[in-house]
Amino acid sequence: MDKLTSILVIADRSPADRRLLLKAIDLARAFRARIELYTCDCEHAADLRRAYDTAGVEKEWLECIWAGRQYLEALRESVPASDVQVFVDCMCDTRVQLAIARKIDACHPDLVMKRAANAHPGRFALNSTDWDLMRACPVNLMLVRDRPWQERPRFAAMVDMRDPETPSAGKEVMHAAEYLAVGCGADLDAVYCEREETGPDRATLAERLNALAREHQVGSDHVHVLSGDPDEVLPDFASRNGYDVVVLGTLTHRKRLATLVGKLTGRFADALDCDLLLVRSGSTPEVVAQAAKTSVLWQGVFGD
Repeated sequence: MDKLTSILVIADRSPADRRLLLKAIDLARAFRARIELYTCDCEHAADLRRAYDTAGVEKEWLECIWAGRQYLEALRESVPASDVQVFVDCMCDTRVQLAIARKIDACHPDLVMKRAANAHPGRFALNSTDWDLMRACPVNLMLVRDRPWQERPRFAAMVDMRDPETPSAGKEVMHAAEYLAVGCGADLDAVYCEREETGPDRATLAERLNALAREHQVGSDHVHVLSGDPDEVLPDFASRNGYDVVVLGTLTHRKRLATLVGKLTGRFADALDCDLLLVRSGSTPEVVAQAAKTSVLWQGVFGD
């Protein structure tokens, strides 16, 4: 992440939308970015698809769009931010993932922010839309919890020092984390978890992490090498250290959810109690522009 000029905020018409927008405005203000506030009404869209009176469907669809805009405008007015540009847009479609994908193609944001599905208090409990975005979103994605950030936020960049497929991914995660931390005035830690406490190359990996941290202005007292199952150790470590945002890398070419976020699984996401920023490897303007030109690819990813 080299810039943050545009943030796409996906509202789901829940009471948490205001807290989501507040965080987005704080980020937008720190980086002088604009906000695209967007929602997709899938519930009414499903009713319209089942309607027998097709003559009135278009009128009702337009009324849903109008109601969605009114909701977003009221949400925008509830968070005074005259110094931040906030644009609103909505859609009425049963295919939420595809509607979001098309909006991303249209506005080319640097960051997408969405409230993480929160079916169980204290857990992410990600839904299918979250997973689809994690897998296919061409830009960086932040899944947000309701908890507000501390006055001086704490960020943690969790890197996989053993990833043989994308050796530059750790650097991209650290770079994005440093960029956001500096802009937000946040403290930043670098964290790696090694399964074997006495592995033969543990010292070498630790030194690589320290070197990566120094390159991104993170002191040795903010570097942590942990031991154990990452799915269990890292969420617990994040909770005990009161992190507001955990930064991880995503890999576009990996298909399985079990390996979506480095070597971490859904158990990690469910156990995490803070916001999660997923850094897209190769998230450059060229990559986003190419995604915008290939709607067939988007439809293949999300389903149509």
